[in-house]
Amino acid sequence: MKKIISVFLAAITVFALFSCNNTTGTDTETDATADGLKTCNYGKIWKDYIVISDGNDGTLIKYNVHNGEMSFLCPDPFCRHEEDCQFAGVGMLSHSFDFIENMVYYANDEQSTGSNSLYAFDIDTAETKLLYESEGIIRDVWSYDKKLFIKEITGDRYKAESRCFWYDTATGEMEEYKGKNTETSCKLNWIMNDRMMWYSILTQDYIFTDLAGNEVKEYDIDYKYGNHYSVEYVERGEGSISSILYVTLAGETEKKVLAENIGQVTYAEDKIVYTKVVPEDERRVAIIDELGKEFKDPYNGDVYIMNPDGSDNRLLFHCDELIWEMGDAQNGLISRNYIGIFVNHLVEGKGNVAVLMIVNIKTGEFIVTENLQERYARLWSES
Repeated sequence: MKKIISVFLAAITVFALFSCNNTTGTDTETDATADGLKTCNYGKIWKDYIVISDGNDGTLIKYNVHNGEMSFLCPDPFCRHEEDCQFAGVGMLSHSFDFIENMVYYANDEQSTGSNSLYAFDIDTAETKLLYESEGIIRDVWSYDKKLFIKEITGDRYKAESRCFWYDTATGEMEEYKGKNTETSCKLNWIMNDRMMWYSILTQDYIFTDLAGNEVKEYDIDYKYGNHYSVEYVERGEGSISSILYVTLAGETEKKVLAENIGQVTYAEDKIVYTKVVPEDERRVAIIDELGKEFKDPYNGDVYIMNPDGSDNRLLFHCDELIWEMGDAQNGLISRNYIGIFVNHLVEGKGNVAVLMIVNIKTGEFIVTENLQERYARLWSES
């Protein structure tokens, strides 16, 4: 099945300086909070944290899903968490790091030599270990069980070659991955339940394989929980268009309506989380900026939840913020019972900016990260 979906291919950037030691000649302890964050890139899930990167320089930052607190992944109290931090630049590539228990495995360059290296960092002991040096660029680092799936690119832009292998973190042994989908245009999107899902940038096909790259099958991106979901748009007359979420349950052929007037849909654990589009004449004004411009909320701050078959369909929570983008399992803003939602928040003197709201899908409780709001306000006021 061809999926006409645009995929952003991040540019590969080489970063200098590996050591996280303070190189300024001072020994003063730095602020442990992530004060330098200006924009958020999507990241990975680790224990009770969502680990993302500063969109400015890629330094890894962690959000506590329970209380919204944010801090640097690097534990060095003397590190400035800028270009000299060992995690600087790591998050600029969306899948250049991953976790196994208390170890973070990541790809980075040392001293700008041009040889990309794979490192292991023990979060408990702050010990860093070099695992592998590549003659090219390590593009992907994925953890699965006790192994890492690594994809590296060698050659130049006109004659690039791709090589994939499994790295056993327990033994240090490497096993060549000989699947047919290792070409440079193929991108690995996830590994779960002993399956690997790939996307071809050239053909726009989704396929999935076993862990050895065999049993290649066509992948349906709308197929989840053993069921098939689709959002379709229908005309209601007089130019009115409505969106409907359908499901075809496993083992059945009849399509069932789950919800109408659908806005955004995402899948978290064993639930479907979604918003409903409110008619224009019923929409609330969520934000009025200092110039008096009104911003209406198409969802009226309401987010709904239901089971995969449509049962227990109910309001999950209501918020005063303007909902902008709900997290998706592939962008790392879903962590067990928590989901990250970007919302617009009014910053005095600068209008509205996007901040992160963390929602417990079991209880409906949520946090709009106050520290992030304050940080945005300060940075904008200084810009």
